[in-house]
Amino acid sequence: MSKLSLTRGEVITTGLAIAGRPDLTSEARMWLNLFLDEFYSNQDMDWLVKTISAQAVSNGVSLPSDYRAMKSLIMNDSGSQLEIEVINDADEYDRRRVGYSSTTGFPVLAWADWDNKTLYFLPPPKSGLTMDLKYYYYPTLPDPNDVGSDNDTIKWELPAQILVDFIKSAAMEYNDDVRQDAATQKLMDKIALARFNNRDARAGSTRTKMGRRFRKRRGYSGD
Repeated sequence: MSKLSLTRGEVITTGLAIAGRPDLTSEARMWLNLFLDEFYSNQDMDWLVKTISAQAVSNGVSLPSDYRAMKSLIMNDSGSQLEIEVINDADEYDRRRVGYSSTTGFPVLAWADWDNKTLYFLPPPKSGLTMDLKYYYYPTLPDPNDVGSDNDTIKWELPAQILVDFIKSAAMEYNDDVRQDAATQKLMDKIALARFNNRDARAGSTRTKMGRRFRKRRGYSGD
């Protein structure tokens, strides 16, 4: 059975029809953007992951423009691999680098500077290293004033009904509909169930990443 994919316009039209407010199309375009923005910014779903292989390593190397959070970082050197820890806090990075010299070597730690979309390493990386990245990305959202975006297919791998229900609930809230609280609760229940069934068990965490991504895959022998 193939997954149901709806365009933005189909989601908006269906949700507003159920709520009985087909006149709120312009408002619903913004509501949908706001919902997706919050979801993309906070949910670590496996369908929001991109991979970059064999990227050259250097201090201050750029992260992808659509980067949101790191899933894993594997350092490669002459056939050896090590999954290294990635931290997101600048103060923690400053504390951790106390005592490190400027001598280059095989990094054991990386700081993901989210604001500047760059990576820094401890110790500084020696030449010849490459890295494999898996990261959670933020899909581009269209201008909510662009009517043509109604034909866009939404990046969404959960049940399409969740998006329809959100538009319905938002329209009910706009209309002070007494059914809105119950509709919102049903929506939250569906999202929780979808997250629970997501193969990536960490779905729902924030940018401060902990857990299995920091485990070493195998030991490294070398500098």
